[in-house]
Amino acid sequence: LPMIAVGGAALLFGKNRWSIAGRALLALGLLLLGLYYMKDSVTGLQQSIDFRDVTGLVRWQFVLFGLVVAAVIQSSSATIMLTLTALNAGIITLPDAAAVVIGADLGTTTTLLIGSIKGSAEKKRVAAAHVIFNATNATIALALLPQILHLIEQLGLHDPLYVTVAFHSTLNTIGLIVFLPMTGLFARRLERLIPDDETREARYLSEVSPDVSDAAMAALEHESSLLIARAVQLASAAFEPMLERPAGRMPVKHKRGIRAQRRRSFEELYRANKHLGGEIFEFAVRLQASALTEEQSARLEQLLSSTRRAIRSSKSIKDIRHNLIEFSGPASKITHVYLDRFRQSMEEFLGDLFALREKGSDDVTFEDLAAVMKRQRERHDDIHRSVYRDISDGGIAQTLVFTLLNVNRELMNCQSWLVLALGRFHLNEGQAEDLQQLPR
Repeated sequence: LPMIAVGGAALLFGKNRWSIAGRALLALGLLLLGLYYMKDSVTGLQQSIDFRDVTGLVRWQFVLFGLVVAAVIQSSSATIMLTLTALNAGIITLPDAAAVVIGADLGTTTTLLIGSIKGSAEKKRVAAAHVIFNATNATIALALLPQILHLIEQLGLHDPLYVTVAFHSTLNTIGLIVFLPMTGLFARRLERLIPDDETREARYLSEVSPDVSDAAMAALEHESSLLIARAVQLASAAFEPMLERPAGRMPVKHKRGIRAQRRRSFEELYRANKHLGGEIFEFAVRLQASALTEEQSARLEQLLSSTRRAIRSSKSIKDIRHNLIEFSGPASKITHVYLDRFRQSMEEFLGDLFALREKGSDDVTFEDLAAVMKRQRERHDDIHRSVYRDISDGGIAQTLVFTLLNVNRELMNCQSWLVLALGRFHLNEGQAEDLQQLPR
């Protein structure tokens, strides 16, 4: 309760770092209070469990008993305490108590199993790893139960209570010895056993609930930045060969979900981006139904606006991709010349984007983005004038004029929408609106 009081006061009256620290302290206090109530709520259930009802069971039945009790009261520690009480009273023997401890460790796996049912592939892998780890421990410990108890007694522990506690520690030590040398192999096997959901593009949304607004907003931030990064990747993949990654850093921070996209074709990547945008909007609709602060609501709208603009950027480059491929084939010399111009335009644009965070700062300013917008507009206008000069000189066939002008316009749209998406992501609402009003 003191942690909740101090954390709540810091959250309400503190500023900046104090407010953040207060929120963390308040959350920790609520977590500990919740654990206390959970523990207190099962006290009556623990008292109703009488080990005299299970005397005479065979060894594997004691394991099953420990599993069921731990699964019901969701606490292996409470189950072990009950076991120690029964052992101290002479109701069960030491080997029987050890068997209950084995079952209690297995019973705790039910929590993760239940939590992973509708979770992401990562959650299911963690739950599977927990089950396999504990099941392996249980199998080894049950097979070597007499030998392990004898070894513990040889180490000088003879009190049955201490031997039982030492057995529980030995149980987990066995698992560490078995699994630690093969952690990498174990993880790879789990990835093959439980592959990523191919129908789900979001990497973060499946890990949080829309009801937890802070975590949900953080997940949306990650997904929006991922979508922008993938829109940048799509723009470079529209050309063949794909454009080289510029020096510098991606204009948004992203933790995962980009490298795997390199194996996809342009068409697959475009469909994946659309799908990701749809998942973001679907999650946002559910998030809007929860209690959001005014600040969170404003940020949510900014992220959705950023998502819409990133999708429009991808749509613009997708609409002219077939033209870019045709220009790279056996065509007239003039199409090769303009393909080089278009390619250079995109290379310079991506270079500008990757320079936004090159100096080590994550801050992207209005002036930075306005300068990028100005340069991309100048490149567009320069190519536009070149087309009209070549028309006047008779160097372009009439059937090609519209195609070149359309490609140049959509290339500019692709770049403009990306800059505007970055504006909605990095800038405040007023600055993003000002950026939107700039000529493009």
